[in-house]
Amino acid sequence: MDKANDLQKYVANQVKIHRQAKGLSQEALSEKAGLGLKFINQLENQTHNTSLQTLEKVITALDLTIEEFFDFSKLSVSKDSETLPLRRLAMKLKQLPKEQQLTFLSIFESILDQVD
Repeated sequence: MDKANDLQKYVANQVKIHRQAKGLSQEALSEKAGLGLKFINQLENQTHNTSLQTLEKVITALDLTIEEFFDFSKLSVSKDSETLPLRRLAMKLKQLPKEQQLTFLSIFESILDQVD
């Protein structure tokens, strides 16, 4: 994906991750935000560009602050090719529901313990 779409991809992923973490369907989120179901679907699938006012409605409906939604502190800015696989793994892990994240981390830690 080109640089022009990085923010759109980030926003779409954040909406989906936080919606799933809170156990909300797209329909439930659309109702809380006062938006149409089709809009939430298009937002998560990166087929719709949204205004800042509408994005703020979605963030509020997710019970998040703007700072929590745009938490870039967890993103790595390193372009080092050695960290790329770890960054990909971390991004995929963040997209999972919280329960699956914990299960995955437990399994991963068990594997690492056996390597020592």
